[in-house]
Amino acid sequence: MDSDDAVRSARDAAFVLVKVNWSPENKNANLLSKWPKIKGYPHFFVLDATGKLIWSQDTGELEAGESYDRTKFLVFLSKLAPT
Repeated sequence: MDSDDAVRSARDAAFVLVKVNWSPENKNANLLSKWPKIKGYPHFFVLDATGKLIWSQDTGELEAGESYDRTKFLVFLSKLAPT
């Protein structure tokens, strides 16, 4: 996301990115229990301004090879950006 100017700009114009770590040593269970169980990480939870979950996205669906697919990611961002 950070290496593509268009994706980074679209993300930063409409979203606040918060990275939450999950590891065997630090599962962040209290925070992550607020949202639906997921198959794995990384994963995107999109919240509205009040903190309500509006979308849960498996990142695998946005990937192409070993990176994100630019077009899929831009569609994802535009679909969920507040109006």
